[in-house]
Amino acid sequence: RTLMSGQVLLRGLFEQELLAVGDDETAIIPLHTADFHLDVLGINEHICPRTDDVRSEAYQSDEYKQWANSMEANTVKAFLQDHLGMDEMPFSMLDCLMTTICTDRSLPEPLNDYDGSLGPTPQNEELAQDENMFERIANFATQNYTFAYKHNDAAWAKLGMGPLWK
Repeated sequence: RTLMSGQVLLRGLFEQELLAVGDDETAIIPLHTADFHLDVLGINEHICPRTDDVRSEAYQSDEYKQWANSMEANTVKAFLQDHLGMDEMPFSMLDCLMTTICTDRSLPEPLNDYDGSLGPTPQNEELAQDENMFERIANFATQNYTFAYKHNDAAWAKLGMGPLWK
């Protein structure tokens, strides 16, 4: 099913190439697939174990701890626990939120305050405890997920992404 989804996507992206050959079954479009533990198109600790150390360093840094213990972060974490019964936010939270909202499905009532736009959560403004929680959780999830990518001049991302060949 995943390969078929990829084929449909590629067919849409490369329509001109398919039309140029005159036969949508003849055009050859290379498709990268690999076993997850051997995949080189993402940061992979199986290929480069040092990436796991660099990522851990980011999440143990004083900068991360300061952000993770900020008033805004604590408000979001308390909301997750009090209203959604979550002890911690999974890294997949943003995928869940955006998939739900983008497919016009209902959000849980405590999160049903999405106004159709996302922007930065003001760190220096006093927001009501439960105001604008969809956006605040989305921003928290984004910051939490991307922190290691940006930390220490993007050391984790640079180490994990280069080179793409052996």
